Amino acid sequence: MKLKRIGFLIVSCVLGATIIGLLVYNAVNNKDFWVLSLSQGLTLSIAIIIAFYASQFRNDERKLKEITEKLLYKLQKYINSEIFVDVGEFDKREVLTNNKKISNVIDSISKCSSSFHIKDDLNYIKDEFKEYKSFVGDHIEDKEYLKKSKAEYQKIASNIDSKCDSIIISLYK
Repeated sequence: MKLKRIGFLIVSCVLGATIIGLLVYNAVNNKDFWVLSLSQGLTLSIAIIIAFYASQFRNDERKLKEITEKLLYKLQKYINSEIFVDVGEFDKREVLTNNKKISNVIDSISKCSSSFHIKDDLNYIKDEFKEYKSFVGDHIEDKEYLKKSKAEYQKIASNIDSKCDSIIISLYK
């Protein structure tokens, strides 16, 4: 990713320097260089306006998709963490803190859900997480039971993880 940016920066700098060099050369050697007719000025202005509009078109929507995608990846990271699957190995405070982080991420994603028609998928994630929280909440004091129920948490984590992948794919359809 960084290599791509560096390459883009180098190409942009070389191209910019070449254009500036040509402009300076033409300004010095061509006495009519700064003469501009009304039609040329109007054409240039229209071209600049169209280029600006084209570059900014749907930019906010693209940024919102990127933010939603990052939040989904963050949710996947929390869901696939040891503290989510191996609940019995961690103390109550850590488990509750992790659950709060997950709830916050889900709430943040839900703010974007209406824009991208992912409400049904997000409701599925909410229902799965609600089931997880209810199950853990009912047995938070019984560490042995939580350790034995690891398969149930893995199933829930897998369901949520798969749904996150599905949402990410649907964002760019």
